[in-house]
Amino acid sequence: MTENNTNKDNVNPAPLDDSAALAQAWHIEADELQRVLAAQKEEFREPLRYLYNYAVERGWSQRATANEMGISPTTISLIYSGKYRDDKRGIILSPPAGLLGRIRRLREEAKTEIAKRSAGRIKTPLVQSIWQVCTKAWQQRKIAIIYGDPQVGKSEALKWFRDENNHGNTVYVDLNGVSGIQDIYRAFARALKLGYTSPSRLKERIIASIDPRMLVIIDEFHQVTFAYRKGSSISMVHAIKAIHDLCGCGMVICSTDIGRREMESGHDAGTCLQLLRRGSIRLQLPKVLTIPDVAAIVRAYGLEWPHCKDGALWRHFKPECEGQRMCCDIAHERGINYLILTLQDANILASRANRDMTWADFERVHNLNEALAAPKQA
Repeated sequence: MTENNTNKDNVNPAPLDDSAALAQAWHIEADELQRVLAAQKEEFREPLRYLYNYAVERGWSQRATANEMGISPTTISLIYSGKYRDDKRGIILSPPAGLLGRIRRLREEAKTEIAKRSAGRIKTPLVQSIWQVCTKAWQQRKIAIIYGDPQVGKSEALKWFRDENNHGNTVYVDLNGVSGIQDIYRAFARALKLGYTSPSRLKERIIASIDPRMLVIIDEFHQVTFAYRKGSSISMVHAIKAIHDLCGCGMVICSTDIGRREMESGHDAGTCLQLLRRGSIRLQLPKVLTIPDVAAIVRAYGLEWPHCKDGALWRHFKPECEGQRMCCDIAHERGINYLILTLQDANILASRANRDMTWADFERVHNLNEALAAPKQA
């Protein structure tokens, strides 16, 4: 079946979110930006793309961006319209050295800003392994596939990687709720900040917007395998495969273990395997939070955790208090979000008493949550 399937769903134009509206206000969107940058020397393309995405994310107009960069609005307009050129020699001029210097300083300031925003995040072993896969896929321009059950921290790790490597370098595409090929294209359009466009042009504009040096992260890929319309899964897989092949960028595909089983042995397994075989980089995450992951999280909140050998399993774990035993249950039954929420609430409890958090605070919060969730008698 070809990509132009007979599904009649999703015929509306791509939605226009705030970032897309701001991009339109610049009179240039991602696909046009790629065309303009292609005429620049390679060394200038990435800094100019960075400035554009930085400005759009912050709601800066072209004029405001020019003021922030200390150059004239006319110069910014000419650069980003591809008209900053020497007409006599028929060549595109290099961006002013002062602008490039200010972009470098902007990036340094952004690193500090990102570090502050990420202060509450914890780089667990799981996060580190996901980042290694993302980096390898990005550098080698290959497809990487990550599998893992819900609530082990996949999506948060991928979003954190995006935040650390954003401003045009990393594109995060969320496929939650997709059911047809136009849903796929609309998800990409949102991630690329593309505004209203006809469905017939979506694929063309998406491919024109992605640079081979980018990394595209596709999360919730298992949604593709759950499509209920006949042929939708096949069409969606073909669409993603075509985007990678035509753009030549690095791509990370993240799915649940259920999605993996469906892709490997479901009714559309033959087509899915075409994509899976291209995933030369693969990472299978553990089914539950591991001891090192939990240890990193609770230690970040100031609680003690027993020393364990590398690769230690929960069945061999010997807790030193009730709170540590609770963490074992949480790792198996509730997952990372609940663990962090419980630690945060316990920390608030201790702060109100003007003291450091203890395992007793954690145990109290968890017991209260369990009591709230317990069945009630009429």
